[in-house]
Amino acid sequence: MPWSAQSGHISRSASLLPAGAPIGDIDVVERNGRPLVVCAEYGGGAATWDPDRDAWAKPSLQPPLDEYPDEEDPDLDCVAAGVSDGRLVVVGGSENHAMVAWDLESGEVLRHAKEEDEPDVSVTAVEIDGRMCFASGGYGGGIVLWEPSGAEPTELESDHQESILDLATGSPGGRPMLAAGGYDAMVSVWDLRSGEEVAWLNAKDVGPVRGVALTSVSGRPVVVAGGESGQVRLWALDTPDRPLLRTLACHEDRINALETTTIDGRPLAVTASEDGTIRTWDLAIGQEIGPPKLADTESLLITHLNETPVVLAGDNEGIIRGWHLTTN
Repeated sequence: MPWSAQSGHISRSASLLPAGAPIGDIDVVERNGRPLVVCAEYGGGAATWDPDRDAWAKPSLQPPLDEYPDEEDPDLDCVAAGVSDGRLVVVGGSENHAMVAWDLESGEVLRHAKEEDEPDVSVTAVEIDGRMCFASGGYGGGIVLWEPSGAEPTELESDHQESILDLATGSPGGRPMLAAGGYDAMVSVWDLRSGEEVAWLNAKDVGPVRGVALTSVSGRPVVVAGGESGQVRLWALDTPDRPLLRTLACHEDRINALETTTIDGRPLAVTASEDGTIRTWDLAIGQEIGPPKLADTESLLITHLNETPVVLAGDNEGIIRGWHLTTN
């Protein structure tokens, strides 16, 4: 999907992962001033994609566990990327091992997993007061905040009883925050400076929460969650009672992924569903924007290419699809 800097338009709307394996998760990081997309490739570790050149690469990552030095590709279900101490860092985990950090360029393991650690199902990158950190969510409901190398990880006092299916970060109220959605149909929100939980929300009508996001709607900080029922819910975070602001009936089947952004002052959510559609919503008025896109996807990303907001979706056929995100 090469991006034309002169025209500002996407000249191709899809790119195929060479192995053709399902893409389980995607993130983006800047390398040499250019965006680099990092993918969790089902059964095959990580892959990177340069959207400017439509060029795929397969980083050679060292085995994640010291106990198994001859293991081939790491088994990754989730992935995130960032820059730490001048290094391009990719982190990932799976049902078989906890979170591991690698130097993306050299493949060196910066932080190994331990065989006794809880396997991880979700991860996100977050910058806290200039420090690049990662938050990971485990199969047993644990949430851990850690740096690629250095200090020991900090385990948040999570009340989740089942898998953390999605994590998201943001600063809608001016402070770095973390939202977690669990298979237990609960949503938690954390202040990352203090490490304190600031909201514990019941999403039982949504079912297992597979997508969460933090944003602002009409000047109010909110957490957004979508899940098994196909519904999306918004709760305000600026009052102690954390009121439910809106429920949207977005899809006829479960929501696999959810992302938010703001364009021209309008708060938008993009949702991908098991029903094979990807839809865009104006969260302030609760209405869908434009026709749905058709794709079988479990991973979404909203980013900017040449200062233009773009949605990228990794699907189960190993294809990354992309389009401009507009308010029309």
